[in-house]
Amino acid sequence: MRLLFHYFRKSWKVILLILLLLSVKVASDLALPYYTSIIVNVGIQQNGIEEPVPSVLQVSEYELLVQSYGDIISDAYIPDEGLYHLSGAVTEPLTALFIHHYTSDSSQGSSLRRLKAIEKVKELYQEAGVDLSALQRTYILSQGFVMILVSLVSAGAAIGASYLASRIAAETGRDLRERVFSTVLSFHQSEIDSFGTPTLITRSTNDVTQIQNSLVMILRVVFLAPLMGIGGVIQVLATGTPLTWTIALAVGILISTVVLMFHLVMPRFRRRQALVDSINGILRETLKGLLVIRSFSRQQRETRRFEETNEEMTSVSLFVNRAMSAMHPIMMLIMNLTAILIVYAGTPLVLSGEMQVGDIMAFIQYSMMIIMSFLMISMLSIVLPRAAISAQRVEEILKATASIHDGKTVLPQRTGKGTEIVFEDVSFTFAGAETPALEHISCTFAPGDITGIIGSTGAGKSTLLNLIPRFLEPQEGKITLDGVDISSLTLKSLRETIGFVPQSTYLFNASIADNISFPVSDAPIQEVTRSALSADAAQFIDEKEETYRSIITSAGTNLSGGQRQRIAIARALYRHPPLLLFDDSFSALDNRTERAIRSQLASNHPDSTMIIVSQKVSTLRECDNIIVIDEGRIVSQGTHGKLLRECQVYQEIAQSQATAKEVRS
Repeated sequence: MRLLFHYFRKSWKVILLILLLLSVKVASDLALPYYTSIIVNVGIQQNGIEEPVPSVLQVSEYELLVQSYGDIISDAYIPDEGLYHLSGAVTEPLTALFIHHYTSDSSQGSSLRRLKAIEKVKELYQEAGVDLSALQRTYILSQGFVMILVSLVSAGAAIGASYLASRIAAETGRDLRERVFSTVLSFHQSEIDSFGTPTLITRSTNDVTQIQNSLVMILRVVFLAPLMGIGGVIQVLATGTPLTWTIALAVGILISTVVLMFHLVMPRFRRRQALVDSINGILRETLKGLLVIRSFSRQQRETRRFEETNEEMTSVSLFVNRAMSAMHPIMMLIMNLTAILIVYAGTPLVLSGEMQVGDIMAFIQYSMMIIMSFLMISMLSIVLPRAAISAQRVEEILKATASIHDGKTVLPQRTGKGTEIVFEDVSFTFAGAETPALEHISCTFAPGDITGIIGSTGAGKSTLLNLIPRFLEPQEGKITLDGVDISSLTLKSLRETIGFVPQSTYLFNASIADNISFPVSDAPIQEVTRSALSADAAQFIDEKEETYRSIITSAGTNLSGGQRQRIAIARALYRHPPLLLFDDSFSALDNRTERAIRSQLASNHPDSTMIIVSQKVSTLRECDNIIVIDEGRIVSQGTHGKLLRECQVYQEIAQSQATAKEVRS
């Protein structure tokens, strides 16, 4: 819960304004039952006569009162046009005098005696020719107008508070999404694997939205509900009526219901969030592997797998939604039963004169406010823990520390000239693996040389390549770039030195030009064309209707595998980097295209250091040096001819891919 309130730190000034607006709303709402009460009591029952003190007296009534009370009456009234009019404000002694004069039975309650005195005042007004209907109408309209003003103030304060609350919540949601996105961008493969892609997506979207929605409720309800509840209790206690036990009973039942509902629903909320992650994971896996699923006719199996999770999700959601749906009618039932109980218990009080009908109506309204405040708190008690779970899930991402730390040394920007990469007794083991993926690797990639890396599947070729841009971090040994330990370099400057073509080609949903110039914004088309020519991609691009402005669909699904690889190669070549890494980047190319690209690389990037990982001997045979890896170790290195003579692993790979004549050559 602390995390949710932590989000409000920078908006405390606006929150104070929201608190002020909500206070105005509560004060206005608490005033409305009072006006309802006096309209019923005074405006309807008493014909608009507020006090049992007549404002107009006939001469005969005036003289009778003067005989009984002397100067008290003569000082209070002045003659005017044959009548006597009240000259000043009504005072308490004057009120007590008229109640005593017009009600002789002192055993009756004060409220009942007051009403009887007012009934006598009505008779006096009728005798004096006062229009009681006009008096009543004027009083009701004036008090009704005040009620409208109070209601408008309440509505204005509520609208202002809602606007500010929504604004704060929306801005907080925006900032959270930006922070989560930036944090995820800083993650390396180990952090992504530890969380899982589906849950990262869910936490970045669903959980942040849940937090944003809950913040609106917090700002509107957390302040409003206590103010309304406390204010309602104060108003009820101020009436001094013996009906407060009805509200205490209703609140007790309400709290018991909320606690029971809380214990039933909260575990399902946690389970539902986990199931959202699972469904996202299944959908993502199914969509990415759709061709494989279809080729093996496993649609029914995948459908069953999805249906099992979906059914559980449906079951949990139904339980939660039914429980939440039941809350409102249960609360309304409690409210209505409380109103009936108040009317039942209050009727004898009205008959005995201890209370008036308007007082009962006001008491019912105050009780509804108190119960509604508890209702809001009860709804909040369900929403807040759910949002707290989402906040914890988001905070886990924000507090996650990257396994690969940024260095401080900045490499100077340079292009063309090759760099020297040296591995010094490097070992690397994947998290949870029993055996190292690479073990005691020592080798040098000379400036300007083309070095090939070959080995059987799972030998560690791609792992070795991924250590250079620090996508992975070795547990032992070190890697240097021109004599500088790459762990001391800033990741930005290190990776700007490298042109990398990954094993799994990924293209963005943008134009071909934007994909090729991805490292640079607003790139000149001439530079884009140059990179496309070097990657032998210009011909098929020019054949498209919009050439370089042609849009590539997500992940490049509207291109062939070879076209995707050539655009990825062009992207790596765009900055003319001194170090080029190709991770099996020619696998989808035919021999002619591969030779064309190799020729372009040799002529356009003669000084760049190139490292090519490949399964094909034909791709690496012209390399200056070939490193053979087997089970995470370097077993040999040298030229194609040397390895054919001296390395058994290389011979076996070559023999499996070529004829005897090709092997001997």
